[in-house]
Amino acid sequence: MERNYSLDYIRVIAMLGILVDHAICFYGSNSLNYSGIQIGGGSVTIFFTISALLFGSKWEKSGYKPYAPITFLKKRVLRIFIPLWVVVLASIPLEYWIKGRFEPVTIGMNVVGLGWASPFGVSGHLWYITMLILLYISFVGISYLRLDRVKWYWWVLVFAGMTIGYLLGQDHLTTYSKAGPPMFLFVSTLMFCKGKKILEWSANNKWLVSLSVITMVSISQYIYQLGWHDSHKAMAVWSFIVAGFMSFLALYVWLEKCTEEKALPCVMWFSAISYEIYLVHQPLLEVCNQLFPSRIMMTAVWIVMTLLAAISLSKITNAIYKRL
Repeated sequence: MERNYSLDYIRVIAMLGILVDHAICFYGSNSLNYSGIQIGGGSVTIFFTISALLFGSKWEKSGYKPYAPITFLKKRVLRIFIPLWVVVLASIPLEYWIKGRFEPVTIGMNVVGLGWASPFGVSGHLWYITMLILLYISFVGISYLRLDRVKWYWWVLVFAGMTIGYLLGQDHLTTYSKAGPPMFLFVSTLMFCKGKKILEWSANNKWLVSLSVITMVSISQYIYQLGWHDSHKAMAVWSFIVAGFMSFLALYVWLEKCTEEKALPCVMWFSAISYEIYLVHQPLLEVCNQLFPSRIMMTAVWIVMTLLAAISLSKITNAIYKRL
């Protein structure tokens, strides 16, 4: 897939969404999330969707040739784990200083990318790595199973079945770790297999796609108005993941003209280090929250530290990539 500059803009928007969401939480209020506007969760969905689209496009361009598992995963592992290990190493003393904890199991789980199963207190956002690994493994499997050949009505039936399952399974899918993965896997698998056709349809139905985003956010708000507790968590997770997926489609089709021209240098730069920004922003937010009682000062220092740390991490990891 040729460089698509609209994806650079979308990455920046999604990354800003995650930063805003986490900053608001540290201001001592989850009012935005509890209103049903799950900016952070929807933004993470956008990142998964972008990955699925890019890898699916490469797969299609190769003539649907099955991925060589070792080669494919080795490249992905190097990209994911080298900067991750730097952040995990830094999180160990921070965890002890801020949370008063030193848990070898948690350290070990995060080192191998299984932070979802045992999260750090200061770097709980590393659950993202676990989900990313699951997606990459699923892409390899899909390339052999040729799920791109599955007819559209089967995708619709599976989505309808999952929706019913989230509606009826509210007493069972009562944690994010239980409710999130199935829906993340579904939307990513769909984009991996049918990305080109979905984008073509979206381009011809811009207003319908935009309306669907408003509809899904409205559904999310309604669910949250019922009261944020475990019995509604399954449907809440379902709603913001679907809203995030539809938001990606809406952003893509409205920013499509950017594919014909180069993105702004600052956008391309921000997009290039978005993964590093994601890795470092959470532990640095914890540090700034401890050091600065003023929220304005905390936010200003956090933004500067996050950018500097992300740039440094990017340079370090790029140097290691070149050696490897």
